[in-house]
This record gives sequence, structure tokens and C-alpha cells, in this order.
Amino acid sequence: MKGEVIRFVLLSTHYRKPLDFSDKSLDDAKKNLDTLYGALKTAEEQKDVRQNHDKNIVQAMEKRADGAVSAFMEALCDDMNTPKALAELYILAKTARSLDATEHIISQFVECAQLLGIVQSDSEEWFVVDNAGLDVAKIEALIEARAKAKSDKNWAEADRIRDELAKMDIVLKDGADGTTWSQSS
Repeated sequence: MKGEVIRFVLLSTHYRKPLDFSDKSLDDAKKNLDTLYGALKTAEEQKDVRQNHDKNIVQAMEKRADGAVSAFMEALCDDMNTPKALAELYILAKTARSLDATEHIISQFVECAQLLGIVQSDSEEWFVVDNAGLDVAKIEALIEARAKAKSDKNWAEADRIRDELAKMDIVLKDGADGTTWSQSS
């Protein structure tokens, strides 16, 4: 269990409210952090393909991000309302993973998250460290075999491999740059 997961559980409840510290709250916190780190990973992967061609869209995105940052800080200044601050952080995360996001928006997301003590690791490290004990070589080989089956239009084999990976608690995400995976919680 990573300390960041425990920190997220603590942040997700206002300090004046009772804390629900359970296996479910820890699982939920892990999934929420996976979402935030996934947004960062997507933003980092899209650096080279980022469009930024329509000035009006970029300005609207930056205005949205600036509004989220302001609301984030207001929530923290309003009796340390961390649940509200986390809600604004999700708006920033969604904005940061857009193809029209600027480096400024991405850095705002990271800075706000780090102010709360979360999203402190590299996004790749977050997902890799969590896979301790897994046979990564086998998983990668199965993903390659699935990609070959898909390119050969052997859908039954591709589905069989996906199901085999699912039994190993591996979640696949197909994208333009290929397939990425993570361990389900």
C-alpha cells in the first residue's frame, strides 16, 4: 500500500467529518489516483501530437484551467475543504489530458496535486511500481500476441488473450499508439 493512497483517503473527507477508513475507501482512493496519474500520463504522451492550433480553444481551455485553480485555492482557504479541492483537481486533470492543453495547464494540474501531496511520482513509475510481483515479460508477450491476432483479424484469439489477461487482473487500454496495460485494483 502506497502512502499516497492513504493520503488520498484522508484528503477525500473534510477534517470535521467522520473518516471512513476501510478497504473500500482504500480501493476507491487507489482508483482515483490511477485516474489522476492516467491523466498525467496521457498529457505527457500527447506532448508531441498536441494541436494548439485554434487560439480560441486554447484560450477557453486556459480560462477553464485558471478558474479551476482559483476554485481549488478558494476551497483550501475555505476551512480546508479538501473534497471540494479534489473536485477542482479533477477538472484540471480533464483539461490537462486534452489535445488542446498547453504546458501551462499541465503544470497547473501537477502543482495543485502536489500541493495536496498527491501525484508526486512520475506517471510511468506510479503504474510500474504497482506491478511488483507480476510477470511483466509474460504480460507484454501476451499483449504482442493479441496485437498480432488483431492485425490478422483473428478476433477469437484476440478475445481469448484479453480474457486470459483479465484473469491475471490486467486491464488493457487500446490507443492510437498501441495497447497499454495496468493492474486492476
